[in-house]
Amino acid sequence: SSFISPSRLTTQVNLHLKSLLSCSPRRLYSTNFPSNFPFFENSIRNLHGDAISLQHAGSSITFNTSPPPFLSYSQLYTLIHQCESKLPLSHITTPKICCISPPGINYAKWMMYAWQQEAFFIPLNWKYTLAEWQYVLEDVCPDFIIAVRVNGNEEYEKKLHALKEEYGDCLVFEDEICEMGQIEQDLESHALTPTLSPQKDLNMSNNALMIYTSGTTSKPKGVVLTFANVLAQIETMIKPWEWSENDCLLHVLPMHHTHGIINGLGCALYSGAAVQFMHFSEKSVWNTFGNGKVTMFFAVPTIFTKLIHYYDSLNDKKEKEVLRKSCSNLRLMVSGSAALPPPVLEYWKRITGHTLLERYGMTEIGMCLTNPLHPESARRAGFVGKPFPGVEVKLKDQESDQDVPLLEGESAKGELLVKGANVFKEYWNKPEATKKEFVNGWFKTGDAVEYSEGYFRILGRQSVDIIKTGGYKVSALEIEASLLQHERVKECAVLGLPDKEWGEIILAIIVPKHASAASPPETVPHSETAHTLADQLTAHCRKMLSNSKIPRKYHFVSHIPRNAMGKINKKSLLPFYRLTNSSNMQ
Repeated sequence: SSFISPSRLTTQVNLHLKSLLSCSPRRLYSTNFPSNFPFFENSIRNLHGDAISLQHAGSSITFNTSPPPFLSYSQLYTLIHQCESKLPLSHITTPKICCISPPGINYAKWMMYAWQQEAFFIPLNWKYTLAEWQYVLEDVCPDFIIAVRVNGNEEYEKKLHALKEEYGDCLVFEDEICEMGQIEQDLESHALTPTLSPQKDLNMSNNALMIYTSGTTSKPKGVVLTFANVLAQIETMIKPWEWSENDCLLHVLPMHHTHGIINGLGCALYSGAAVQFMHFSEKSVWNTFGNGKVTMFFAVPTIFTKLIHYYDSLNDKKEKEVLRKSCSNLRLMVSGSAALPPPVLEYWKRITGHTLLERYGMTEIGMCLTNPLHPESARRAGFVGKPFPGVEVKLKDQESDQDVPLLEGESAKGELLVKGANVFKEYWNKPEATKKEFVNGWFKTGDAVEYSEGYFRILGRQSVDIIKTGGYKVSALEIEASLLQHERVKECAVLGLPDKEWGEIILAIIVPKHASAASPPETVPHSETAHTLADQLTAHCRKMLSNSKIPRKYHFVSHIPRNAMGKINKKSLLPFYRLTNSSNMQ
């Protein structure tokens, strides 16, 4: 096919979509919409509204400052209905469907089709290695595997080919949809109008979604969510964040994680809102903010940091001003999945006018705590707010195993426990692991939390972020937040290392600003010795922290490994630093 410029493609496709909706012969079909699972209701009521962009995370097409073409919900439902001819499921009870797909239309339609058919949907990261795919597939034993091909990605194609040799009998291939020409004939000849025709209620306790958590001490565990769990996790966010069909979410997050699946795509589809998928790049995101369509943006702290660095790299003041004004159309920007450094929060507000909304959640419970949507001034830096509606929380003292009272005007600390319809059903095939994480119906998050003036603050994982040194318990996240306020610190991670005298001593792993990614891990800029920088950081911390929280050792590196969600896996770092010769540290 001949090449069409992105801007011309946008205009042509948008015009063509309108003509398809107005001129095509249409047939009614029932969605067999379960009355007790209203996930599809608002999108069917908004049939002519934009649903999913044709621009995908796996696509090479970019659309600069103008919005890309979107499929309407009517057209999305036509594609969903066609899934039945590719993969009929009516003869199977609660089928398990694994899906390997980049974020976009293919992913959305298969997830919606699976839930229409009361199937168990298990997404796999399309960027996993073959071995990681095989681990999940062996654990799940799926009835079917949906594999979406991405044009021009040879490495990905090789993995799919290897997968076919082992799982060919249950593997269903299809091409990624990222151009209108791939589907326009189907839309013209099979144009359908879905109708709300309730069928008998589905069993809300049936398995709906399984997300694999990143393994720290062991292999990843499958977190099983029922239809009731999925519905509760989505509805928890709809009113507090005021989702509506008028919203458009810019989506740059992975689709094998709660943040991308539930918070992003799930809430948008439930609301009848639009989703614009995009492969993340700093320039593309800034440009898209200014296209006039996007109203919401969810990301991890690493992404906001990269956007700030791109802004700072510009020398043209007029260009910077354009970027600043581009954010005026957005109504909500959310940061989550990792702690947001206060300097990032403050600088982002200075250049965009937006106070990032911090919230707290995890795969097992969905979203649990949130800062308020209104007013922005009520959002507290470093805090993750109050419980979402329908979510119960309490604190438990780890040593006494007693509940910690949450009294007005008083502070309290303890492990966060959560209860509600949002809490997951079980870990897949791991009954003992499931039992271990619950006490009297309350899920133990493993996170240490501080309660202060009605708001909660995450102190960190009890296993790695709470350091016991000299009889004190200190928060690694608090120390990291202080270090990140130093002008020479780009990134940092704080760990506790075993020590005979102190129990644990505090190690700060530092990526200095201007450190070269090509440099050996131990190097810092030649103009300054590591010893001098360590002294400066210690002096800086003494101004902000008590003596028990001051790092005793520093290690300077060119980068700190992070996972797909921008998190640092401290459990994987600890064994290395426990064995590392202390002479390599300052």
